[in-house]
Amino acid sequence: MSKARRVRLFLLHLSVGKSDLASWLFLDDIPRIMKYAAHLMSKGIKVTTVNFYPRNFLHFLEYLQDNPPSGCRLMKAQINGIVRALDKALENLSGLIVTHQLQVKANKMARIVSRERLRWCQERARLVIPELLTKMETDAEYTLRDDFYGYFFAFVVSIYGHRPGVLANMTVSEVEAAKKDRLLPTDSGYAITIFLTFEEFSWLERWLEVRKNLDPKNQRVFVTKGGGPVKNMVRHLQMAWAQMGLPGRPTFTDLRTSVSAHAKELREQFEEVTASSLLPSSSSSSSSHATTEEGHRAPRQGSRKAEDASEDSGDSAAEEEEATEMEEERMGNEEEEDQESVHAPEEEAQEDGGLDQSSATG
Repeated sequence: MSKARRVRLFLLHLSVGKSDLASWLFLDDIPRIMKYAAHLMSKGIKVTTVNFYPRNFLHFLEYLQDNPPSGCRLMKAQINGIVRALDKALENLSGLIVTHQLQVKANKMARIVSRERLRWCQERARLVIPELLTKMETDAEYTLRDDFYGYFFAFVVSIYGHRPGVLANMTVSEVEAAKKDRLLPTDSGYAITIFLTFEEFSWLERWLEVRKNLDPKNQRVFVTKGGGPVKNMVRHLQMAWAQMGLPGRPTFTDLRTSVSAHAKELREQFEEVTASSLLPSSSSSSSSHATTEEGHRAPRQGSRKAEDASEDSGDSAAEEEEATEMEEERMGNEEEEDQESVHAPEEEAQEDGGLDQSSATG
């Protein structure tokens, strides 16, 4: 839903039962402003999405104050009062947002996939993928293609935690360029959007040969039966996951969260071990002091090796906004139908012309 549409819905809410809309005085309704968030949440919209409505309306008020319509009779003090009411509404939402985000994170952590299952997934994929490619080289059945997609997606995501777009948007030219330009000084593999060893990269090379027989209509590595870009990737992933004999139906987000959580845990353990090794005990401190006095200080030797963790798993607000966008559309259409008798002032139509150019949020 666009910012302009959110503003229009807010204006409709404030203008219900009001007259003389051309004066814009209907905006000065503090009780109705404070109740709008509860009104939206009663429609089933998540609190993280509701938070965007007062924010977008604040931006609209700034525009209205800088470019007041000719018939606007709102005083500066009234606009400041509306701004304070919106700030208070956002403050009231902040606690609910924190609680909601903690609950979402707790739900994600409850679906964490253990290291042992991730490792089993990778081992099974290493065995099954070459077999599937061998069969497809003789008979490129679509069911085998779906199985290959599922196993390859599961293999990559269980290691790196990539979003599905990393795989869905991978192009043939990127794979070919990766083979020509080795970016690894150890010569142990190829670097594309992901790291693959020579054996793993050969899976993609063999797949590209099979792919030529599917008459693809784009340059994406993974294509559908009709030759278009691959869709519903989670279905392939969950199908392969079940064939591996693993419990549950994890999504890309579940695996991404799991990889991130395990990487973070390993990093924290490494930092604790490193810190403790750098702090001398009382006995070693005394011994070191004595050795120094005798002039026999031994050189310290050590190495530090850090592993970067994946992105944090709590960034779900944007995903939730996308998940509730259809609900917003439904709610907006219902409200607009209910307000057929409400006519916004001519100036509002002029303002909408500028606001509709805003980009979609979420």
